[in-house]
Amino acid sequence: MKTAFVNKLESNQVKAVPVQLNLTQKSIEKINHCKANNVFYGVFPTVGDSMTCEDKTKSIPHGSKVLAVDTQIDFKKGLDNLWYLIPTNKPLLISGTAPSGNKFFVCKSISHIDAVQGYVVLESYNKNHTSKFIPFSCIESIFEVLQIVE
Repeated sequence: MKTAFVNKLESNQVKAVPVQLNLTQKSIEKINHCKANNVFYGVFPTVGDSMTCEDKTKSIPHGSKVLAVDTQIDFKKGLDNLWYLIPTNKPLLISGTAPSGNKFFVCKSISHIDAVQGYVVLESYNKNHTSKFIPFSCIESIFEVLQIVE
């Protein structure tokens, strides 16, 4: 089903541009929910092969554009209190700041949450990539990937 949506942008730094997307019915319903509840959503490009795999139903090849919605987790309250809200075993866009001070924005899946030690395990679909252990304190936002868009 083809439909047009416009990204909701935080602030007026960038002008919204209408785009034509091939969306599933589930994605359309989620976007309508986002619009009605003022939840941020957008289309983001992916880079690299870490989320590419043999399973074509979940593979996210290099150069794909993905539709994602904000999980609305309030990271200012601390993930040690809200860890149970973090989606697991599904593709996510995760942004944050590494202990080195470098900013990151990755497409990964969270396979494990250790609420006692305060970290998540990021997994790639591509088994040539190793798991990454990320402290809660490094994560600034998480978006749930709904689908690849053309």
